Order: sequence, then C-alpha cells, then structure tokens
Amino acid sequence: LLCKTMASSLPMLRAKLAWSQDDLAKRLDVTRQTISAFESGNRKLPWSMFLALTMLFYANPSTNSLLEALEIFNDDLRAFLAIRC
Repeated sequence: LLCKTMASSLPMLRAKLAWSQDDLAKRLDVTRQTISAFESGNRKLPWSMFLALTMLFYANPSTNSLLEALEIFNDDLRAFLAIRC
C-alpha cells in the first residue's frame, strides 16, 4: 500500500519541487520512462525505490510534511527505519 501511494503521489511531490520526470530520474539514476511507468501504474514501485524516494522527499523541507500528510512516512515506517539504521 505504501509503494502504491508513493507512486500515485509522485506527480504531486515532483510538482511541489518543480521537478520534471527527468529531474527525478537523474536524482535516482533511472530513466524518465521508469518514473513515468511508476506514476502511470504500468510498473510496480519496488521497495528499494520506495525507500530511495522516501528519503529524497523527506530530506526536503518542501515535501517532508506532504509525506506525513499522505501517510507515506508514518509511525510504522519511522519505527522500521529506526530499527535498521
């Protein structure tokens, strides 16, 4: 559910930072087509990419509160990351 929510929220998160699909792709070292496939639901967002996106958007003050409002960065994820970090 978290991965699906993240994927469907990518356009809004990118817009908040004025990033194109290409801008985000370059930051993640993937192609623009990969980002497009995640956003359109044509490709499932893998857990590793979910974590990379979460860290990228949570580290930015413009989008970190959005991740919490969308319940992407929630207490369960926070606890999961605390155990592993």
